[in-house]
Amino acid sequence: LDPRQLRRGATITVLIFLPLCLLAAFFGPEIKGAQRWFEFGFFSLQPSEILKPALIVLWAWMLGESMKQPGFPGRAIAVVLYGLTAVLLLQPDIGQTALLGMCLAPMLILSGMALRYVLGGGVLAALSAWAIYSFYPHARERVDTFLNPEGDAAYQVSRALDAIAAGGVFGRGPG
Repeated sequence: LDPRQLRRGATITVLIFLPLCLLAAFFGPEIKGAQRWFEFGFFSLQPSEILKPALIVLWAWMLGESMKQPGFPGRAIAVVLYGLTAVLLLQPDIGQTALLGMCLAPMLILSGMALRYVLGGGVLAALSAWAIYSFYPHARERVDTFLNPEGDAAYQVSRALDAIAAGGVFGRGPG
């Protein structure tokens, strides 16, 4: 695709899948405490997985335009889109919201955002992480399990560590 087609495709994708994330939060089946999917018989669809790459392309476009045209509110559009997406994705899995934030932050820095806003966003992110850890038992359990991987709750962490240990320096190949 040429850049124009890519930007159009990303915009259309965001316009379709952002509302689908909202619909999934209300009408999707609950799986492990979260409603993020649509079930279609033989397969399920998680709209946020399609939304994320399109959102990053859209952010890049908006931030690029704000660099070309100083009066264009590209940074504000990117931050508002992040906030809207964060509200829709913030269920028991906070990781997707954090992942998107970690993608947007360097993009904002590279687009020339003022350092005071970058530092303010960093402080806000740190305070949010502390509040989530302090007041959200599911998040606290996940962080504690990651930092101290013992017992049944740490199955995924234990399997990942086993895989890394078994692979050695060069890995063991596919599978």
